[in-house]
Amino acid sequence: LPAWLYSISPNKVAPELRHKIIRYQEECDDVLWDYWSKGSATRVALPNVSQHIALSRHRLTLLKELQRSNDVGVRAAVHEQLAQTSRLLGLSVPELLRIGKGDPLPEASLKPLWDALEILDRQGERYNHAPWLSGMIYLKLPHLKALFKKNGIDLPLDAEMRRAMKTSKQPKFISTGPKGSSIEGKTIRCWIFEGPLKPEPNLGHIISG
Repeated sequence: LPAWLYSISPNKVAPELRHKIIRYQEECDDVLWDYWSKGSATRVALPNVSQHIALSRHRLTLLKELQRSNDVGVRAAVHEQLAQTSRLLGLSVPELLRIGKGDPLPEASLKPLWDALEILDRQGERYNHAPWLSGMIYLKLPHLKALFKKNGIDLPLDAEMRRAMKTSKQPKFISTGPKGSSIEGKTIRCWIFEGPLKPEPNLGHIISG
């Protein structure tokens, strides 16, 4: 049942349940990411009544701060706190781009990722686990992270980037789930996009010195 809930499309469930499915899948994403990138994942205990009230007030303060701020770095930091607070309260995490001024746009947030994949293409690195000529892109994030490190690409695949990836239109984000890997020759869990990838490289800002 947990794996099934993680795999279904929120658009195919009743509207009153949709936010719960989205929240569950977001938590699964974060837990899996922590497990594979940090070696462990911890479930935080639910707050008591007084803690719940304090967290609710803090969450409202964070939302107001996001409404006011237009600084990209500040917004990212505040949204990270908002995500943590929302999960402690058992609430869905509002999308950053839907709160306040929402700069940058999703396309701008994702451009460094597509630029990074262009760099890997130029280096002859295989990152796409989809079958050749399938028109699909399968990204295994731990593998991608290792390739970035190997090639001096300074681009964290953090929670904010992963949320932005779900908004991608070119290539079109399909889902996350198990797929056969043409690189590893076995089933892997990956991010699934429908290509082609058509980046417009501007590479200087993501190469580490």
